[in-house]
Amino acid sequence: MKIFKIKIENKDELIKRIYEIASSKHDLVVRGGSSYNTPYKYGEDPAFKDLLIKIFSVVENNYKIEDVWFNIYKTGGYVKEHNHFSEKYSNQKTGVYYLKKPVNSGELYIENEKIELSEDDFIIFGGEKNHYTSKNKTNEDKIVVSFNFVNLYK
Repeated sequence: MKIFKIKIENKDELIKRIYEIASSKHDLVVRGGSSYNTPYKYGEDPAFKDLLIKIFSVVENNYKIEDVWFNIYKTGGYVKEHNHFSEKYSNQKTGVYYLKKPVNSGELYIENEKIELSEDDFIIFGGEKNHYTSKNKTNEDKIVVSFNFVNLYK
C-alpha cells in the first residue's frame, strides 16, 4: 500500500463535471451514487486531464488503467466491504483519489485496518484486499475517483 498527496489545479471544475456525468445506484454504494456502470471516456475529458496525468506520475510504469469511476457519498453514505480481485488479471491494483473529503465523512478500511486519509490523498493497494468505508457523518458529499490498474507484463 502506498499513499501520495496529489494536488490538482482544477478541483472545482472536476467536481462540477462529476456532478454532470450520469451516476446510478450501485449494489456496493449505500446512500450515494457511482459511475461504475456508466460508460464514459475520462481520458478524453479535459476536466480529468490534470488528475490523470498526476495519477500516471505516481503509478508504477508497468501498470495501465483498466477502469476509472467515481463515487459520491451523501450523508450516511458508505461503500460495503468488497475487493477487486479478477482472475483475468494477476497482480491487479486498486487506487482511490479523495477529491472531496470533509472531516468525519467516512474512513477507508483495508483488511479491517483503518487507513488515515484526507482530501487530495491517493492510495494504491492490492486489488485482492477486502476494503470498505465507514459512514459519512457530515451534511456534505464525499467524492472519490477510483481506479483499477493492471500489470502489462504479468
